Amino acid sequence: MNNFDRNKPAEGLGDIVAKITHDLGIARVVEKVADTLGIEDCGCNGRREKLNKLLPFNKNKKVNDATEGVENEPPLQDQSS
Repeated sequence: MNNFDRNKPAEGLGDIVAKITHDLGIARVVEKVADTLGIEDCGCNGRREKLNKLLPFNKNKKVNDATEGVENEPPLQDQSS
């Protein structure tokens, strides 16, 4: 996790997972194992980025944004008569 900034606000789930693994020392262990095995990249940054894209934290997004782009349709008429 070379380019991970622990103090930067989380952009998504990937940053939360990275902060937890960093705080628990898991990231350090994974990096040492990868080094020992001769693996240059353990894949942590790639997973973090993918998780951030899957579940981003967007503080400016409003609940009503879910309907953005949906045309206003008239209400359904009662067809029980």
